Amino acid sequence: MTERHWLWMNLGGVSAFGLFILISLCTAINGPAQGAIVVISEIIGILIFIFAVLTLFYIKDRQRWFAISILSFVGVWIAFGIGYEMSIDAQTNNSWIWFYLYYVAFIASIVLLKFSYAKIRGLFKLTPIFFIFFNAMLTLYMVTIHIWYLLPFSE
Repeated sequence: MTERHWLWMNLGGVSAFGLFILISLCTAINGPAQGAIVVISEIIGILIFIFAVLTLFYIKDRQRWFAISILSFVGVWIAFGIGYEMSIDAQTNNSWIWFYLYYVAFIASIVLLKFSYAKIRGLFKLTPIFFIFFNAMLTLYMVTIHIWYLLPFSE
């Protein structure tokens, strides 16, 4: 496959991941449907991560930063997914470890996305900006949950 195919395959995977995340938010009222959509989203996220790692091996020029930006974007969502699958809530012992893992992944993602914005050329240059936006929205949600879990009445 050519470099162009790898880049478009990664972009399509990220688009599918975003679509399924949006659908999972829309089906949050219905428990079984939301659970199925979340599992599908996690599978797509893992596949995106694998494809981005493979893209790093097949693309050798500056466009490999597009795959690095996808890895940093999905890495934050993987950190979130780990806590979601472990069913971390306010009563979980040492839930702070998950929050700090998430915050470290988020900061590393911001740094890598900033570097990748400067390195990517052409049509894909704006994707790191969108990734920063979506990661910031998830981080606002995470900070809200973290503060909520620290309140005295959440136990």
